[in-house]
Amino acid sequence: MADTAFTELPSERSIRLLKLFAFEMPDIDLPEGFGPLLGFTVEAFELDNCPDFTALSYTWGNPMREHVEYREMEEGLHSTQYFDIPLISIPRDDASRVGAQPLETSVRVSERSYQVPDNLQAAFKQLYRSGLGGSWIWADALCIDQENKTEKAVQVAMMDEIYSRAGMVVVWLGEDTSNLASFLWLHEEFVIALNSYIERFGLEELGRQRPLDPRFTEKLGVVPPGGSWYACWEEYFTFLRRRRWFSRSWVVQEVSLAREVALQCGPQTISWQVVSQLGDFIAKVGWQPQLAPSVDRASGRAIADEIVRLSVVRRNLQSQYLKVADREQPPAVGDDDLRQKAMQDWLEFFQVLLSNTAVYSSSDPRDKIYSVLGMAKAALPEGFALPISPDYSEECTAVSVFTSVASLFLRSLPRLMGLSFVRDRSGHRMPGLPSWVPDYTVTQKATELVLIRSPENAFDCCPVQTPAASVVIVGNRLHLQGARFDRVAAVCTPILDILKTQVIDDLLEICEGLSAEYYALPFGNSGPGEVLWRTIVADTDTLDRAPAAPEVIGPSFKNWVCARLARCLTPDIVQRDEEGRPCLGRLDPAAIRARTAVLSRLAERETRPAAEPSCLPTADNVLAMCRLMYSYSLHGFMASCGAVMDPGDPLPTPEQQNNTVDGGSAAFVRMLTPVAPCRRVYRTEAGYLGLGPASMEVGDEVWMVEDARVPFVLRAREGEGDGGYALVGETYVHGFMDAEMKRRIGDRVGDIWLE
Repeated sequence: MADTAFTELPSERSIRLLKLFAFEMPDIDLPEGFGPLLGFTVEAFELDNCPDFTALSYTWGNPMREHVEYREMEEGLHSTQYFDIPLISIPRDDASRVGAQPLETSVRVSERSYQVPDNLQAAFKQLYRSGLGGSWIWADALCIDQENKTEKAVQVAMMDEIYSRAGMVVVWLGEDTSNLASFLWLHEEFVIALNSYIERFGLEELGRQRPLDPRFTEKLGVVPPGGSWYACWEEYFTFLRRRRWFSRSWVVQEVSLAREVALQCGPQTISWQVVSQLGDFIAKVGWQPQLAPSVDRASGRAIADEIVRLSVVRRNLQSQYLKVADREQPPAVGDDDLRQKAMQDWLEFFQVLLSNTAVYSSSDPRDKIYSVLGMAKAALPEGFALPISPDYSEECTAVSVFTSVASLFLRSLPRLMGLSFVRDRSGHRMPGLPSWVPDYTVTQKATELVLIRSPENAFDCCPVQTPAASVVIVGNRLHLQGARFDRVAAVCTPILDILKTQVIDDLLEICEGLSAEYYALPFGNSGPGEVLWRTIVADTDTLDRAPAAPEVIGPSFKNWVCARLARCLTPDIVQRDEEGRPCLGRLDPAAIRARTAVLSRLAERETRPAAEPSCLPTADNVLAMCRLMYSYSLHGFMASCGAVMDPGDPLPTPEQQNNTVDGGSAAFVRMLTPVAPCRRVYRTEAGYLGLGPASMEVGDEVWMVEDARVPFVLRAREGEGDGGYALVGETYVHGFMDAEMKRRIGDRVGDIWLE
């Protein structure tokens, strides 16, 4: 292979475009299904004066995941295969002579060699079949010299303009069409049925429905492929999660800035507008946790989070554009306050943009930052320059890029917001990264506590009395002022693991050591159940970003606890005895009551008025749910064995069973989903309940940091003595998020060095 297949671009505003064509080879019989032998020509144009073109968005490696469950393990492990033969580069002067003559006499093949990923080759074949062979196309693998770091940096900085100027962005999802039928049906038949439902009953009524409730689905008047709503939605989510394109970091910019987008899956073209509208709708009505398991079994990511976030990012981007357009533009010089405020607004937008795109992956860690710069640049106030530029040199490492970005936010934004964006280290952490710098390669994250509420309802554990001092960063060390509030005495299983295993015993047991303060004013005479559920959801109505979660969540939490306990305590129908022989599993009421004794102990601490129901179930409630679930399993087992069932007592469908057992939990689960990933419940030595990072440990410390809205969990560095800490992450402490923590601590503050 030659050193490079690319000639130097004429200017820094130049781009390359290519055209496809097929060789005519009447004397050569190609294998069946091989398709035409394609060639392409490449030409450089000035971006400001280039012809109409189609931009291609695709994945370099295998477009499909083998297993939905093991996404994190697969990322970065797939290899990119290249094919040099089927796609041949033709010098532009020779392209017009390609015709019916034999290849060796009609074309002088260039000695330049282009590496074409196999998935890109498949995309080109489909584009050619679709009639785009004669159109100009932009595809990064063949239009950017990937080995030329200087050119790549310049071209990457222009990719926002490339995708926004393209007449069409075609998203190539690959040749595999598995799960496509159900995916299409939901975007066609189901969407039509939803619109009809809204016309008949109204949008507000639709918002109250549970998507798998048979009473609702019957009113829709449509039947999914195969007849099962469960299976149909499972295929929808599987379609999204198996296709790597939906989790690429670059797709956010490519889709958000495009004029028009079309998805191409094999020969099928799908409207991006319809796909994004359905994903957006699912998020708005809070259906995600009900349509499929609320978290991915391996990574804990919300199902279809990527497709939903694409819609959210695009909507937020449009909102930011309007804010920039409506805001009085700061003068180029002078009026420093106005210019500083404009830049702060933009930096806050950029920081939130990085948070919203966290779930997407990139092979080069630096692209977690660079891939959103185009969107950030589009919202930049007039007269300002981007404070960050793409740099792919060896000296510019991911650690240095991430540290520079974190330093920019901490120095430029008020209230130390940047510290809240540090992600939990329980997955992995980039070597050499200071603890106060977010690891942007971590794709698992919960909604930050500083964002979970609207600005007017924001937490503020340390109200600001005077303007904050300048942030001091010395090397990799960050200097702050603060004070220890308490120390961690006990931690629960991470919430993600609880959702996977259904085991909630330690959530209940940790409440036995709660401080008596919670059962008296000013905490509202709440019982242990209310303290627990409000802590788990950070006492926030996450759908409305309200100041506190509504009381109606209490009964929903009670149902959630009851269903979780019953799922663990209901025996399997078929078990094995001591000699290994199959036998019938039986309910043991005494054993169930013994396993749920903690509920009785917590009930003794209940201080809610007698007229108000407890937020925790009784042992009798759990036993009744166990009996119901056992009857479902027994009827199903007997039917599978060919037993004649009483037609007057039919076995409920899976949808009906799920609605009966878990339907009442939906409101609590909707609140839980944005907060749960990468967090765990803990209790302090003083008996206060909190929600902190999943990686926190007994012995960690809860600190109030001067000027920060939320507390943080810190871990003393071994051998560092006083003042040297690692930041574990932000935390919620029930009852102490609104000035009460500052009141308790008073002036007892000192130096902290985070490393």
